[in-house]
Amino acid sequence: MGVRTRLRRLRALDVAAAAICAALYAGGSLATAYIPTPWVVQLRPAVVIPAVFAVIFGPFVGGVGAAIGTFIASIVTYGSPILTLFSGFWANLVCFYLLGKLSRPFNHRNFAAGITVGFLAGSVIIGTYAYVVWKRTLPALLKDPAMWVLGAIVWTFVTGAICTYLMGLPLLYAIKRAYPELFMSSRA
Repeated sequence: MGVRTRLRRLRALDVAAAAICAALYAGGSLATAYIPTPWVVQLRPAVVIPAVFAVIFGPFVGGVGAAIGTFIASIVTYGSPILTLFSGFWANLVCFYLLGKLSRPFNHRNFAAGITVGFLAGSVIIGTYAYVVWKRTLPALLKDPAMWVLGAIVWTFVTGAICTYLMGLPLLYAIKRAYPELFMSSRA
């Protein structure tokens, strides 16, 4: 299905869910943005928010909601959208789109596969771009840039995947038990 066809088929629910996801993700990201980490990349337990939206409302809602949410959080945190336009925005869009796509139909195996593929793709985008941006300002990068990029990718992947799996899976099963009709949708 082409982009134009998909945009014409957007329902009010998709737009509203993506907006709510973006707002919640921006707020959750800001709540933990100032926790010190060993890398330039933030620790974001809030990744569970777009993951849940991606599973329930579809990959488009999760991906777009995460991308807009991280864009908002980055503007508030850094005062500029420049960094996120080249890394965080795209990493979140790809990560949560893939997570939502691969988590259907919802079960723990599909969810784990979606987390693995989505966070790996997003982490590679963030780690690679972080290296390009920060190589001039962090002297440690000049000594061993490959290890720094690998470290950033591993940090982003592991923290995001663990938070999403440990918090997202029980939350999704609780939502599924309370509202099973949300998981019978044909939104892809």
